[in-house]
Amino acid sequence: MKTSPQELSKQLGRQDIWLGQQTCQQPGYATGFETLDTALPDSGWPRHGVCELSCPVPGSQSMLLLTPLLRCIQGENDTPVILVGAPWQLNPQYLLQHGLRPEGFCLVDVNARKDRLWAMEQSLASGGCRLLLGWLDRLSLTEARRLQLAAEKGGCLAIILVTDATEGNPLPLRLGLTPGGNSDRLELALLKRRGGKPQDSLQIEGLSPLLARYLPSQPSVQVLQGPWGGA
Repeated sequence: MKTSPQELSKQLGRQDIWLGQQTCQQPGYATGFETLDTALPDSGWPRHGVCELSCPVPGSQSMLLLTPLLRCIQGENDTPVILVGAPWQLNPQYLLQHGLRPEGFCLVDVNARKDRLWAMEQSLASGGCRLLLGWLDRLSLTEARRLQLAAEKGGCLAIILVTDATEGNPLPLRLGLTPGGNSDRLELALLKRRGGKPQDSLQIEGLSPLLARYLPSQPSVQVLQGPWGGA
């Protein structure tokens, strides 16, 4: 059975196919961290496809890691960043202090697991966004394949944040955040990367300037001490 040049080109452009040592023709989105950009095959986050980011304790660490990507996406296009099943509500003031446009986010608030997966798949395949963040407990082999195909169809990047990493799924990039640690450093495990070996620990340092720039400042608290007359 012969394969047409067009079909071959389409298949070779898939993110889950490794072309040996061939360099990526289209650089990915910069992560904002030089150490991580150097370690990733696309010199950053891939332009499309699905990545798994395991976070045993969802919170500020994962969002600090993804903040430069959010700024990059919003700087390149006006399509909304879709958040499916986020464990918190969007705070416009928080986003503005991060240099992000609140109107550039679309929050899909669904609780049932099957509804989250359906919303993710439909959003990715629609072609109406360039970045989707989704939250799940885990990602099975079948679910990973379906989301990967939808992301390829829509030309979208999806980062699925899970609490329980699953071995053996076909995703080309799987990362794991280690909770706790130094406030000036993130510890990240490269569980799987296209064209490279896993790496148990990758230290991303120098976060203090990012924390000072991106995280909301705490309002000053004034204490008024009594007694007060005329009560």
